[in-house]
Amino acid sequence: MIKNIKNLLILTAMALLGALSVQAANRMFVEDFSIAPGETKTIEFVLENDEALFGFEIHWKLPEGITYVRRSATEDETRSKYFDISTSFNDNEFICVAHEPQQTDPIEVGKGSIMSIQLKAADDFVGTYKTTITDLEIATTSLNGISLDDVPVTINPATPLATILAEGESGKTYTVAESLTIVDKQEKEQLLFATDGAGNWLKIQAGDYYVDAAAMQAIAGESLTGTYQVQNGNPSITLLKVPVADLDPMAVTPEVYNLADPFAPQPNEVITLVGVYYGDKMRGYAGGTAGSGQSADLNLAWSSNSPTLTQGKAYRIDRAVVQLHQAWDADDAAAGAPARMRADDPLAFQNYEIFPLAMPDVPTAIAEVEVEPSPAATHYIDMSGRRYEERPATAGIYVKVAGDKATKVVVK
Repeated sequence: MIKNIKNLLILTAMALLGALSVQAANRMFVEDFSIAPGETKTIEFVLENDEALFGFEIHWKLPEGITYVRRSATEDETRSKYFDISTSFNDNEFICVAHEPQQTDPIEVGKGSIMSIQLKAADDFVGTYKTTITDLEIATTSLNGISLDDVPVTINPATPLATILAEGESGKTYTVAESLTIVDKQEKEQLLFATDGAGNWLKIQAGDYYVDAAAMQAIAGESLTGTYQVQNGNPSITLLKVPVADLDPMAVTPEVYNLADPFAPQPNEVITLVGVYYGDKMRGYAGGTAGSGQSADLNLAWSSNSPTLTQGKAYRIDRAVVQLHQAWDADDAAAGAPARMRADDPLAFQNYEIFPLAMPDVPTAIAEVEVEPSPAATHYIDMSGRRYEERPATAGIYVKVAGDKATKVVVK
């Protein structure tokens, strides 16, 4: 953990081992960077000099939990390849002294990486360490130290997923506190869909880190760091680094939703959907009338296949992701804002869009309709899975369940 943030200083000093003019505009700096728990990052020191230089010195004090790993050769070795460079790290202070012993091959005028080091954050390091080293003039006398003012530090501690979803700010970096189970994925768009197991779901835009992240069953807590965004009420995090795998994942089984019953899933939730296909929608039965009742729009953009579906037939989609057309209207909606649907509106189902990750090739057969065992009573199940305690009077095809025996019944 970072302690004594107010006292955090970055002390950078550079000196000439040859004569320099007071008017020379020579400076060394480091670009902004962030580092998360357990991460190792390469930091480049950039030198911009108007005169040939024969040496430099760096002192850099880092916060507790950040350690110096090693100095790696810079890709641009021409800037310091003839230099003797000595580095050390004591009490979180990185020290580097470099000079050209022959005084014949200086660092020529120009701008570029002079050297690089690697820093590592401890596994229990809390948050993201972000700093800016401002422009710094090189000292005009040998080995004079120059101290910078306090450097701004932004700490982003690990945050519970429920808090991020309820209070998160788009564009802000978050580290998710809990372990997340990856329930499904979509390779073409490089998306992962994960949950904390407590009813909170997240879309993870993995990008360049997709292959590594998609190989995980679960992501360890405090290892998923990314930029948070909410689009049309659908929250997502864009990864900033490869997370750490949780080697003891929890089991998550997608919930089965039947459009004939109350339908109120969460955005990004991976579900199993049962309903009747009508064009670009899945519908439930209402009173035995096909095509009426609740519905959900179908979008096959994420589906790995595109079979020809039959109008009016029941289908069970085992892998589907829920998205919203637009964000729900909130209790604290600003006056005069465009009217939006509320989550508790009777027509709320119209705001859902279902993205199957794979479509069934054939309609759901009667034998595949799930029924609850009830040896003590006889009941009936319609094509959408809706249960009737007495023989239905409405025409249709049903399954009669008597004890552990199920038979097909046609009502005309």
